[in-house]
Amino acid sequence: MRLLYQFLSLSFLLTIGFSHEIFSQTTITVQGTVHDETEQPIPAVNIVPHGTTMGTTTDASGKYILEAPLNAVLIFSHQGYKSQEIAVGQSGELNIVMAVGVSHLSEVVVTATRSERAVESIPQNVNVIGREEIDRTAATDLTDLVKKTAGVDVIQYPGLLSGIGIRGFRPQFSGINQRTLVLIDGRPAGTTNLATIDMNNVERVEVQKGPASALYGSQAMGGVVNIITKKTNGGVKGRAFAGIGSFGITQGGFSLGGDITRRLDFDASFNSYSQSKDFKIGKNNIFRDAFGWDKADRILWTEKGKEDISVDDVRGDGDTRANTNYSNYTASARLGYTINSNWRIDAKGDRFYAKGVNTPGDIEDGNLSPGLKDMDRYSSDVIAKGKITSATEVTGKFFTAREQVTNYTVSVNDTTTVRSQYVNANNHLTWLGGQAMVRQQIGNHFVTAGVDYTRIEQDNLSYTDRGVARNVSVRSPNFDQANTGIYLQTELSFLDDRLNATAGVRYENIKYDITGTKQFPSRSRTSDVVNPSVGINYNILSDLYLHTTFGTGFTTVGVFEIAGYTETKVDKVKNDGVDTVDVWIGNANLKNQQSATIDAGIRYANNTSGISADVTWFRTRFENNVVSSITQYSMERAESGAAIRNRNSYANSKGTTLSGIEFDLSYDLGIGLGKSYSLRVFAGGVYILKAEEIREIYLQPAPLMLAMHNVANFTANYGVGFDNLKWFSVQLSGRYVGRRYDTDWSYYLSADNAYGAGNYADMRYPSFMVLDWTATFKRKNHAIVLTLANVTDENYYEKRGYNMMGRNYMLKYILNF
Repeated sequence: MRLLYQFLSLSFLLTIGFSHEIFSQTTITVQGTVHDETEQPIPAVNIVPHGTTMGTTTDASGKYILEAPLNAVLIFSHQGYKSQEIAVGQSGELNIVMAVGVSHLSEVVVTATRSERAVESIPQNVNVIGREEIDRTAATDLTDLVKKTAGVDVIQYPGLLSGIGIRGFRPQFSGINQRTLVLIDGRPAGTTNLATIDMNNVERVEVQKGPASALYGSQAMGGVVNIITKKTNGGVKGRAFAGIGSFGITQGGFSLGGDITRRLDFDASFNSYSQSKDFKIGKNNIFRDAFGWDKADRILWTEKGKEDISVDDVRGDGDTRANTNYSNYTASARLGYTINSNWRIDAKGDRFYAKGVNTPGDIEDGNLSPGLKDMDRYSSDVIAKGKITSATEVTGKFFTAREQVTNYTVSVNDTTTVRSQYVNANNHLTWLGGQAMVRQQIGNHFVTAGVDYTRIEQDNLSYTDRGVARNVSVRSPNFDQANTGIYLQTELSFLDDRLNATAGVRYENIKYDITGTKQFPSRSRTSDVVNPSVGINYNILSDLYLHTTFGTGFTTVGVFEIAGYTETKVDKVKNDGVDTVDVWIGNANLKNQQSATIDAGIRYANNTSGISADVTWFRTRFENNVVSSITQYSMERAESGAAIRNRNSYANSKGTTLSGIEFDLSYDLGIGLGKSYSLRVFAGGVYILKAEEIREIYLQPAPLMLAMHNVANFTANYGVGFDNLKWFSVQLSGRYVGRRYDTDWSYYLSADNAYGAGNYADMRYPSFMVLDWTATFKRKNHAIVLTLANVTDENYYEKRGYNMMGRNYMLKYILNF
């Protein structure tokens, strides 16, 4: 950390002290007015010098002013108008006339290289979800957004709990050592639960598919989700909104931003969301009934081997799911200061708060196993960015975040009446860290080097049923984990920018200290990991690109898997005087999970035809996956003194393979025909060729190679949208999820399982398909948005037993100002 602070301090001194002298002769003040073809001014036009992030927007009179590098090319863009790229002249005055229409400029991404690059010039496969797509997607949080747009796998529960998986890796919804890395503006998001991330202050979301540990370190095995927040320049503008919907849903808030002074700008947002009534599960099930998706398959492992049993999966059609109401609040603020045309500093923070979030429990138990929790998360950071020479760019970040979840045990004596509730656990996670990066241009090439430091502390309390706090949680040990990464990446350009190559390597040092319990002594552990990557993107023909990458990834083993301990009471004979439990216990000798991935694809992007397409094949070798191991009727006694039925622990498995084909296709007829409207059809997703893991199955003589849990064999997002670029737009979009496997926990713990034998079963989920419909009506600064989610009223789930909301609507009014 000392090195990081010294680096940031030096950067500030160099930049503030010398940047004005260095750059006073290399910039020009550009100003002018932007009109449409009828000579009416156009407000809120985005104006950005090509290759930079420091731009501005026009005010209500269509006027703008900004400092730009000499000979810069300015990009003028606005929804509903054809974008333009104009070179800056010597006079400094540039008046623009924009024609009504729609066009696709190259999307700019930062995740693949930590700096802005056109998406078609990078070897990696990156989905960009822009603000317009966020607004027309029926989504209340980040999980909803990416599952409906980016072809990812999901585990999602009612009650604000979810996680995603990319490229055949199992989705995860808890813990700090997941296989998909979530960032906010390039730094750790400071949350283990994607449901706590609001979309109100987001400019775009970048989903990079494939390992990124060579740039970002741990967790980036399957890919990276990078949330880019708003940075508004120009005149102050914003929007306020309010909405009502099914099941007592109300929503309201605002977002605004712009220049306070010529150098000082800001963004602020607030969102309130409440669902005051319990939701209903779908009952009409047009797709389920038409395609026969009403049966699941139980794969039962017995002494005789494998047995497939068809299970009726029609449960809860049209039922009101008790204990599903909740509310939450989110807020964010940013303050930015432009020191000069080449240096700026931003400070920002955000907050998520939800109290009394109800969770329904498994539908197998009816309404008799509810949960309750309070959630609180905040994060903040300071980002300084600038150039110390014309070819050397410096970035420094300092960030902190805190996540707190308080869980309650709730007992009920019928479907609605709460008999008692008490706190059973209180979990605190704190992130603290910094990043420093230097990016050097050498001709047409770039070299990027940096250091990242992140420290995570977990503080847990568990409680007895009398509300007495235990000194140390036995369910999840307290710990302190520190990651220090040093990386180097090159971006090379040849053949007049037709051939682009990246190569990088990162060294990571991970150290953690685990607080002991009665079952385990305190532990410390240090590991060192090196991850390389290389990629090539070649423009073989006009608008046609070949791309390929190779990279490795890793994920640090979870603390619970190393030193955790928990008991689950399973004895159902109340009067035999014997308590029986299943125990989960950690393994201190586990190795970090690792992967090596190669992919290859072809990309077509033509800004004038309206056609874009990408098809990518990938193959991953997955090593040291952490799997459970079971010993039945251990002679040990549990910590509580109870007899152990099954002693469950963890082990590293042998290598397995993940492979598949990703695709993204889009055609805008309006662009192709040069029309002043947009008519777009699109489809994207992933087809899994193989996704396997090794698991030790009770009653089987050797571990088995089985399908990866919670990974669909085929996932697709698709739809059609129309926008007349004046007053009306409409979109119909769908999501298909194919067959998936999971542990059949309801069978494992049920009386149907010859209780006490501990038989294990998998469940193969049926497929499902869900449609959403959104229409927007605009007049001047006003808009009415009507969203109908789950149009065909399907009874479906992302996690079996936790069925999702049936057909529901949302009517929202938006005032732009």
